[in-house]
Amino acid sequence: MPDEQQAPPPNMTVAMLGAMSAGGINLADGRNRTRLTRAQREIIDSLPQLFEVATTTGRQPNGREQIEREFLTAFYTATKQQAMLGTFTDVATQTCTRGYSYLFLTQSASLSIEFAAKLLASKNSSVIMAEPFLDYMRGIFDRTRVRYEACGESVIFGPNAAGFIKRSSAKGVFLCTPNNPTGRQMDAEQFKLIAETCKASDKILLLDATFRLFDRRPYDQYKILLDSGVSFMTVEDTGKAFPTEEMKVSILACSKDLYPELLKIYTEILLRAAPVHVLLMTRLLDDAMKKGFANTIWRDLDKNRKNLRNLLQGTCFQPDYHESTINLEWLDITNPNVNADVVANDLRERGLHVLSGAQFGSSGHYDQNNIRLSLSREQEYFARGLAILDGYINEKGLRTAPLAPTVPMQPNAIDLAIGAMIGTPKDGLT
Repeated sequence: MPDEQQAPPPNMTVAMLGAMSAGGINLADGRNRTRLTRAQREIIDSLPQLFEVATTTGRQPNGREQIEREFLTAFYTATKQQAMLGTFTDVATQTCTRGYSYLFLTQSASLSIEFAAKLLASKNSSVIMAEPFLDYMRGIFDRTRVRYEACGESVIFGPNAAGFIKRSSAKGVFLCTPNNPTGRQMDAEQFKLIAETCKASDKILLLDATFRLFDRRPYDQYKILLDSGVSFMTVEDTGKAFPTEEMKVSILACSKDLYPELLKIYTEILLRAAPVHVLLMTRLLDDAMKKGFANTIWRDLDKNRKNLRNLLQGTCFQPDYHESTINLEWLDITNPNVNADVVANDLRERGLHVLSGAQFGSSGHYDQNNIRLSLSREQEYFARGLAILDGYINEKGLRTAPLAPTVPMQPNAIDLAIGAMIGTPKDGLT
C-alpha cells in the first residue's frame, strides 16, 4: 500500500518509482515533505519524553484510552467536527464516555480504507466512485474484490447526484471530499443530499476525509451523517498535514450498526495505533491550532501553489479546479498535441518527477489529459522543480499554446459514459 514502507504495487507509475529510488526532484507522491517549524522541531525533539509518557500512562487504568481521547478531542476540535465531541455509549464496554465511541485508530489512511473495504467485501457490496479518484483506491478495491461503478466527478458533486445514486445498483457510495487529486469540495447542502439519498436507498456511505485539515470552509459533516441515520464509514488522517516521516495516525469511524462487524475485522489485524504517535499528533495539532493553520499546515503549500500558477500562466498546463486548497495540484493539458505520459517521461529524464493522469481512473479519460504535482515540499526544493518545469516549457515552446475556454462544471457526455461503466476485479493488480 502506498502509505506503508513495503514493495511498491504493480500499478505504481514509473515516475513514482523513479522519484523514490533515483533521486531528483520528487513532486510525484502526496507525502508531506515541508520544513518543520521551530515549534514542530521542538515537539519532534521531545519524542523520548513522549515515549516515557506513553509508557507511564499506559500502565494506568484506561491510560491508553485517555491518550487516544485527548488526540480525538484535539483532532475534532481542530477540524470543527463538533458532533464527535458529544457523549455516547461505547458498544463494546457499555460505558459512557466523552466523545464518539464507534471508531478506531490505525497507523495509516490506506490501512483504514483497507479495513472499510473488507467490510464492504463481506457484504458483497459494490460502490459508486467518482473519477478522478485516489491513485491507490483501485488497487485496494480490486484486492478486496469490491466492485466499483465509476462516474464523473461532476455527477456526484452536481445536481444529478441523487438521481444517479438511486438508479445505481451499487450498494455503497465512496466519496472523497476534498477530492484527491482535484481538490474539489462538497458543500454542506450537497453532502446532506448524498447522505440522505444513501439512507433512503439503503446504501453504505464511505467517506474519505483524509484532506480535511486543508479544508478552508469546514462544516460539521458528522452531524449531517448522524442526523441522516445513514450507515457510514469515514477515514481521517494526519499524515498529509505534518512532515513526520511516516509517523501518523488515521481515524476510522463508523455508524453504530457497522461497529460490531468492523470491530471484528480490526481486532483480527491490529491491537491499536502506537501511543507515541498518538501523543505526537496531539501535540502537533495543539500547536497548529495555537499558531494557526496558515502558519503551519498551509504555509509552504500556499506559496508553492501561487508560484506554480504564476509560472503556468499562458501555457497549456492549467489548474483543473482553481479553488483547490489541498496539497496537490491537478493540471489539465489544454493542448491536444501534448501527451501526459510524454510530459511525465520528459520531465523525469530532466530530474523532475510528476504523475500522469493514468493512476486516477478506470475509464482511460485522464491518461493523457492531466498531470498531478505535490505542493507539500520545502519552498527551496519546490523552486528547483519549477525551474526544471520552466525550462521544459520553454524548450518545447509550450508557453504560447492556446488555452481552452473555461466552462462551468456540469455533467457531459464523458461523465455520463463513465457513469455507465462497471469496474471489475483485475487479476494480479494490488
